[in-house]
Amino acid sequence: MYTLTAQDIDNLSIGDSFPNCFNKLRPITTIHHKGTDVHGKKFAFFYQQFSADSTMSQSAKEGDTITFQPIPAPVLNEMRDWLKDCEWRDAYDEHDMIDEATDTEIIKAIDRNYQGGVSEFIRCFYL
Repeated sequence: MYTLTAQDIDNLSIGDSFPNCFNKLRPITTIHHKGTDVHGKKFAFFYQQFSADSTMSQSAKEGDTITFQPIPAPVLNEMRDWLKDCEWRDAYDEHDMIDEATDTEIIKAIDRNYQGGVSEFIRCFYL
């Protein structure tokens, strides 16, 4: 579980993966509004890809507890590249498997295989 921070809300952008109400990471397609509520907590309303041809609305507020940390699109791409470069994987055509894997599957693979998990991968990516 991950608790959203004000910085997470500020940094949300189109293309980032965010867990939806079904705990599946889906890319943000449109950010409708960001602001601060009457209690001083930051929030965002946005749309996410739900299926190949539909979107769904979603909201997030500072302090919300979610299943996965929001993942910026460039970091998710870097995660896929890192998994492709791993020497421990089998030699058969896994690049296609990684390219076809869902964002959630990529996050879980990083969490299992990267020392320190997703949070450490993100921290190292931004250094």
